[in-house]
Amino acid sequence: MSENRDEMYPPFTAKALMAGLRAAGIDPQEVSITPSGVLTVRHLSGGQIEAITERLHPDLLPLVTGLREALAAHGIHVMPTAEHGRILLGSYSIPQVDALTAALGGTPLPELSGTETPGWEGSDKVCRALEAASRSAIGHRLHGDLHPYCVACDRDARLQFLPVPPDVAHQLTDVLNRRSPQSCTRP
Repeated sequence: MSENRDEMYPPFTAKALMAGLRAAGIDPQEVSITPSGVLTVRHLSGGQIEAITERLHPDLLPLVTGLREALAAHGIHVMPTAEHGRILLGSYSIPQVDALTAALGGTPLPELSGTETPGWEGSDKVCRALEAASRSAIGHRLHGDLHPYCVACDRDARLQFLPVPPDVAHQLTDVLNRRSPQSCTRP
């Protein structure tokens, strides 16, 4: 990797990103960037993610923080972020997708115990239930790419959400804050 990474990538992107990483206390030398611009940072804390978000999208930090807290109140511990003016909900395990379905007023999958991941058909069913629940609760279909079990990384199926506009993230946060976690119980 070149010592001057700013030369390898578009100036705004590289300079803003490296400044954000430094502001978050992350050594840029610990970051790997592929030639196509994919960035990998290991072991980010919630505070570091917030510092990067604040640096790159200061206007969206309160929204991202509020959404993270609203999700956590329902037992969904993920780290949404902001990029290019949109909210990235991130990658969720199938039990987390099922919990979000319940938090939005949908019916969770009865056979899912909360920690186990169903096969492809069951995972797809959970994702479709979330799409219906989110459309009903916030008027927007939350969806993304369902990735099955990965042999290479030994990781269970996950749903990688597509980015959402800030107004959808606000609606999601509002609905999650209005619904008590106790009202989202399994059948």
